[in-house]
Amino acid sequence: MAELRYNPITKDWVMVASHRQSRPQMPKGWCPFCPGSGKVPDEGFDVLRYPNDFPALMQNPPRPDDVAGGLFEVRPAYGRCEVLLYSDKHNAFLKDLSDEHVHKLAHMWLDCFNDMRSDEKIKYVFLFENRGEPVGVTMPHPHGQAYGYPFIPKKIEEELEGAGEYYKKTGKNLFSELLRQEKEDGRRIIFENEYFTVYVPFFSPITYGTHVIINRPVADLSQMTEEELCALGETVRDCAGMYDSLFDMPFPYMLCMHNAPVNSGEHPEYQFHIEFYPPMRAADRQQFFASSETGVGAWCNPNCPEAKAEELRQAYKKFKGCLPIFKNRLFRDTAVFSFCRLRRSARCDTIKSRRDFMSSRSPITARYAETDRMGIIHHSVYPIWYEVARTDYVKTLGITYSKLEEMGVMTPLVSLSCKYSSAAFYEDELLVECRLSALTPARVEFSYRVFRKGEEKPLNTGSTLHAWVDVKTFRPTNFKKRFPDLYAKMEAELASQE
Repeated sequence: MAELRYNPITKDWVMVASHRQSRPQMPKGWCPFCPGSGKVPDEGFDVLRYPNDFPALMQNPPRPDDVAGGLFEVRPAYGRCEVLLYSDKHNAFLKDLSDEHVHKLAHMWLDCFNDMRSDEKIKYVFLFENRGEPVGVTMPHPHGQAYGYPFIPKKIEEELEGAGEYYKKTGKNLFSELLRQEKEDGRRIIFENEYFTVYVPFFSPITYGTHVIINRPVADLSQMTEEELCALGETVRDCAGMYDSLFDMPFPYMLCMHNAPVNSGEHPEYQFHIEFYPPMRAADRQQFFASSETGVGAWCNPNCPEAKAEELRQAYKKFKGCLPIFKNRLFRDTAVFSFCRLRRSARCDTIKSRRDFMSSRSPITARYAETDRMGIIHHSVYPIWYEVARTDYVKTLGITYSKLEEMGVMTPLVSLSCKYSSAAFYEDELLVECRLSALTPARVEFSYRVFRKGEEKPLNTGSTLHAWVDVKTFRPTNFKKRFPDLYAKMEAELASQE
């Protein structure tokens, strides 16, 4: 049996798929998703779309049972179900996949989305992943799934209703506004990059639940640029690594990709995002969805979202190998938010910088005292040159560091990255370029490039992340509220780089 039954009370459809109960128990040591099974290419693959052998929805569904009548409405179980294989390796972890590999994964998501939405009968395309035994997974081979529904699921309808009402009232995207406020607050942000932000929502119903949201109002996968699509794959991979690093174990979760409905007009009120639902509230404790949650949909989160966001930040840094050296309370409480840029692989060669590096240029002549035993400039010197360039750059804004401190604000260093491409030598004439690369009311990031005079390729690139803090209390301060004119000037400079 495979059919759809309508609930007139909730105005929602229920899939009835009793044939899925007849799924066979897989022989021990055999996996249909591994090469040699006869189900997938023997020569192996990177990513692969695989037809679900026991679909809940089908393009040629059987006729429903003769049970309809009155308030009992039944439809054929029309739709599509696919399995999305992440790798041909049975024990491959999402967190271990390369940039190139997750770019292919993201493109597979897009291809699947586009294929399913091409069927006008399909109204919603849902891509998801169930991972781990606590969420009922019986097939450990790394994979996700895709369902093409002939209706819009109730939760998506509720999201559209809430976002639609706000859009009609204000003309603004509710998701974007929530993201803006989350960034201004900062306490629940885990990490962010140029294209996506990962955070624990203010209203998170579960302990380690996170959202991954695109930074601009994009309704679905098909509206993403190549850069955003590649970044999506990397961001999801890093989320998986973050979760696995939390308790040093393969962390179970449900990954739910929320696109706008298809074949139902435009949805400017909607914004693409991913919701992670982990079932664990501790390393050895599962959070059950009990009567309140299941019976009436009234969620109870047993833990504070801000505290869990801090745990996830630390897990992310552990995964990325960039735990800060600072131990004082400031850097713990303000969350050393990572502004690290997503790595770009050669396969994603359409990604370009937002513009040429055009901010301040500070001339440096390499001194003998700055060389090491090998006769090259020591690696520790470059951050000092960054500071020289950053000081010069701040002057282009019409202010100095000392003036900022007189105004009551300091910018302590939170994190630093430095990449060495080639060596500099004694008496080399260098140019250190600096620009503003990220800005929020709580923090600011600068990026740097070091050139040998007359050369176009940089010897060194790097970035520094700083917190805005009060001089007297050394506590975080909202720079935008205290100095709106200067903040607006910095925002304009950042916008000019796009």
